Amino acid sequence: MVPVYFYVPNLIGYVRLGLLLDVWRKLSLAHSYDYRDNTNSKDWIVQVDSKKIYEAVTIYIVFSLLDILDGISARKFKQSSKFGGFLDVMVDNFGRSCIWSFAAPNWGWIVISCEWLVLCATQSWNTTEWKTTLAEMHDSPWWVNEIMRDNFKSPLGVLVAIGLFGTPVWVLLQNTKTKWLPEVTDVYGIDIDMEKVEYLIGGILVAGRILALCVESHVLKLHFSGLARMH
Repeated sequence: MVPVYFYVPNLIGYVRLGLLLDVWRKLSLAHSYDYRDNTNSKDWIVQVDSKKIYEAVTIYIVFSLLDILDGISARKFKQSSKFGGFLDVMVDNFGRSCIWSFAAPNWGWIVISCEWLVLCATQSWNTTEWKTTLAEMHDSPWWVNEIMRDNFKSPLGVLVAIGLFGTPVWVLLQNTKTKWLPEVTDVYGIDIDMEKVEYLIGGILVAGRILALCVESHVLKLHFSGLARMH
């Protein structure tokens, strides 16, 4: 019998943690600070290395895609476990926390805190399939059930998933003024404003993240209501 620590999905989780360390290293190196002292002002100037930002984002995309492989392997090898479920969500949270901390140093902690609170709440439900449990709860509205249906495989679920993983990346690229779309002015004779395309993509991602926030609020409401009933 294979120990739970060596289940295939858990091994993928360890690999993802290794990738995340590299993401953190590259983002740290991408930001340098220079203290400017002139006659008019004294302030810190932040300089950003776009190449390292690109490298970090590329690795983070691989990190995120491996989350899909993690779930597939858990089902294929029938290796779902309480440990694996916790490891999977913990690694996801570490990844998004890493990106948010660089993307929005002033307010990213709010998003990060909310995600970790939800992890604490769902782990108290004593099940490896907390997403299914949430969808089956009678207190859950229809849109929560739709998002959670088939493990985020519904249209709303996909929107929430890409919003969770994609929004911090989009904010990082915008705040560091890193160009990430090709310089295209027209496609088949149609004029294209790439700045508007950037914001359109950002709008879709943010909409998904707002939906995720609604689900997180519902989870915390259920959790705190349960705690209140326990006195």
